[in-house]
Amino acid sequence: MLLHKNIEPICEKYIEELREIESLDVTGFSEADVRATVIDPIVRILGYKKGQFSSVDREKHISFLGKKSKYIDYNFTLWKENFWIIEAKKPLKGENFGYAELSQATEYSIHPEISAAIIVLCDGLKLEVFDREEDLEKPVLTFKIKELVKNFDSLRMILEPMQIWFFYKRRVIKSIDKAFEVEFNLQRVNEFKTLVENRLNGKRGQILKNFQSTDFTSKNSRANLEKASVDDIIDGHFLFMQSIPAMYSMNKILVDYCIKKTISL
Repeated sequence: MLLHKNIEPICEKYIEELREIESLDVTGFSEADVRATVIDPIVRILGYKKGQFSSVDREKHISFLGKKSKYIDYNFTLWKENFWIIEAKKPLKGENFGYAELSQATEYSIHPEISAAIIVLCDGLKLEVFDREEDLEKPVLTFKIKELVKNFDSLRMILEPMQIWFFYKRRVIKSIDKAFEVEFNLQRVNEFKTLVENRLNGKRGQILKNFQSTDFTSKNSRANLEKASVDDIIDGHFLFMQSIPAMYSMNKILVDYCIKKTISL
């Protein structure tokens, strides 16, 4: 299953910020220092901000047996759904994180209030990304903070808001595979298929409402519209007031699409 979409080049302003993080000497940093000077800027550049559609909760409280309280350093949501967490550490020795760091984060990630697919560990020296639903032995991405700029696009391909959504869709697909792995009644399969199709069709109106109410950064910029799909233009962008250049771009995409369809016929 496709797990990411193409990403746009990062702006020079952000690259400069990432270079500043690369150059930090984190010797003697506390965990709070790592959060403030390393992780917080990365979170912001990835596109997460408290209170928007791609939000971050710091020190998220969860409880376990015996009312034992735990606090997740960073819990990330997309449209209020949980997807991934970051556990910050003070600078540690070693090339990689160990069982102690990962097991703590995994305990948080499987909590029913969280159920995060992706776990990120960062100590100011290194960053590792684990796909909890696939492999807890090897990270899907690991790099030194000194090489942050070089690896940031790889990080974006996993963690940017519209990338992380794929992991939730993957969870749904895997659940369907598991549910029907030993099914032997085709009628039940067809009934389930109809149920899913009806649910998806019923969500169309809600999806449009979500789009209209979401504060996308530069949502109506001409550059973004020129890269938009035909479906996004018809179902979303036409519902907003647009500048004349933006309307020109949308009209050109739709006209070109119609021409191609006519020629193919």
